[in-house]
Amino acid sequence: MISSSEIIDIVEIVYFGPALLASIYICVKHGFSKEAGWFLLIILSLARLIGASTGIAALSDPTNSSLIACSLILSSIGSTILVATLTGIVNRIDSGSGQSRLSPRMRKMIQLAGLAAVVLSIIGGTKVASSDPESRSEGYTYTKAAIILVLVQFMASIAILAFSAINTGAILSEDRTLFFCVSVAAPFVLVRVIYSICAAFNPTSSTFSIRSGTTAALVVRAILGLAMEIIAVSLFIFGGFKAPKIRKGERAEESMPMNESQQPHKHGVVNGARYQPVHGH
Repeated sequence: MISSSEIIDIVEIVYFGPALLASIYICVKHGFSKEAGWFLLIILSLARLIGASTGIAALSDPTNSSLIACSLILSSIGSTILVATLTGIVNRIDSGSGQSRLSPRMRKMIQLAGLAAVVLSIIGGTKVASSDPESRSEGYTYTKAAIILVLVQFMASIAILAFSAINTGAILSEDRTLFFCVSVAAPFVLVRVIYSICAAFNPTSSTFSIRSGTTAALVVRAILGLAMEIIAVSLFIFGGFKAPKIRKGERAEESMPMNESQQPHKHGVVNGARYQPVHGH
C-alpha cells in the first residue's frame, strides 16, 4: 500500500517533471544567467525530482543512510532556491525599469546572502541527516542561520517589488505580466518561508520537523510546503513564457550612470539600452 509520504513524493515527480522541461525552455529563451532567476527554476525542479525519488527509495530501504541524507538535504534547500528565483526575477523587472535605486553593490549583497543560505542549508541538511546527536544539533544551527538569510533576501526582494509597484509607470509594458506573476506569487513564497522557519526553529516538532512522519507533519508539508511551491513555480513559469527575450547587447553594465538619453521611453530602457521584445519566441 502506498504511504502518505510516497503520495507527496509522487505528486512532486508528476509536477516537477514537466516543470523541469518548461524551465529548460525558458532558459533557452532568456539565457542561463543565474542572476535572472530562470536557471534556478531548473535547479529547483531537479532538487525536487531527485529528492522525491530518493525519498521513495528510502522508504523501500530504510537502512540506507545515503538515500535518507540525500532526501533530507534536498528537502532543506527548497525555500532557499525558491526565494533566490524570486529575487532574480525581481531584479530583471527592477533593472529594466530604468529607475532602479538599487546599487550594483547592494544587488550583489542580496545575491550573496542567497548563495550563503544555499551553502548553509546543504551543510545543515547533511548534519541533520546524521545519526550523531551532536552533529544533528550543529545541523539545526546551520539550518537556522540559513533560513534567517533566506528571510532577509525575501524581505529585500519584496522591498524592491514594492518600489516597482509604487512606480508602475517605470515598469516596461513587456514586463507587466511578469510583474503581476511575481506579485501574486510573493504571498505563496512567504508562506513557504514561514513553514521553513517553523521547521528550522522547531526541529523536534512532530508537526514541522522534516524528519517527522506523523500525519500532521505530512499534511503540513503537503499544504505549506509542496502546494506553495507548485503555485509559485507555476506563476514564475507562466511569467517566463510571457516575458520577451532580451537581445544580446541590450543590457548594459549596471554600473553605468543614467543620463537624459537613458530615461525610459515608449520602448523602455534596460540600464541604458533600448529594450524591445523579440517576437516569435
